Amino acid sequence: LLQDITEAGDCQVYTFPYQHLLPLYASLGFKLVDAEGQLSSVSNLYHRYRDQSRDIAMMVYAGDS
Repeated sequence: LLQDITEAGDCQVYTFPYQHLLPLYASLGFKLVDAEGQLSSVSNLYHRYRDQSRDIAMMVYAGDS
């Protein structure tokens, strides 16, 4: 699934991986981003998950950029 997403290359994809999975996502081209300054719908969802004590980060894959 991740490979298909990254091969599409024409969209921006957000993910909230658990901390121990950051190297995997980084190896596929995802970049860590701060929740502040992102789309409010994405940021709100991220904060909701964090409020549930999930040990996650926000990452984005921006396709060809």
